[in-house]
Amino acid sequence: MGNYFNKELKLIVKESLKENQLYLETFYKIIINKNKKREHEIIYDLMNKSINDKMGQNLIGELFLAGAGFMKDEKEAVKWFKLSALSGNKQGQFNLGYCYCWGIGVEMNEKESDRWF
Repeated sequence: MGNYFNKELKLIVKESLKENQLYLETFYKIIINKNKKREHEIIYDLMNKSINDKMGQNLIGELFLAGAGFMKDEKEAVKWFKLSALSGNKQGQFNLGYCYCWGIGVEMNEKESDRWF
């Protein structure tokens, strides 16, 4: 039983570190760069790289939700959260559930919210 939990914990830590590294790299690039045009290039580059990356998809959703690098677009954020959630990303699932719970970018839907939480 102990080995199973150790393996699961190592997997969670590894995925978390990878996700945190992606967040830090992206925000570092945006913060140190004051040129808006370059900021958009950074975000679009991330979007292209994240088409099949569940953690990157969630990050893009968070950027759209916050309006970082783009105009704030809640519907677009939900689109990216859903891609991430369907790929199995826990943070993407939480973010999607949160959007359905509070009607952010979608109509409030308790059933959908419960599905993703």
